[in-house]
Amino acid sequence: MLRFAVRTTPRGEVVAALTAFGYAALMAAEGVALYLRRAWARWFTIGATSSLMPIELYEILRAPRILRVLVFLLNVAVVVYLWRRPEVFDESDRV
Repeated sequence: MLRFAVRTTPRGEVVAALTAFGYAALMAAEGVALYLRRAWARWFTIGATSSLMPIELYEILRAPRILRVLVFLLNVAVVVYLWRRPEVFDESDRV
């Protein structure tokens, strides 16, 4: 990462910044939707969490570390919980 950061061009910095802002906007939308208990927020969270699992699994296979395995298992637990508990996002009991 340090080598990448040192060799980054101004255009690369702009792309990285825009990517970071886009990701932050997506996470903010997810957070607000979860707070408001929107039905689609559950699927958004399942998709976002599941999308990182292949990378996590690759990293575990490449260089096994206990923390990597724990993070992977935590993400699996979150996805399973969200998948099996749709009533958590029932809009009828919103505050």
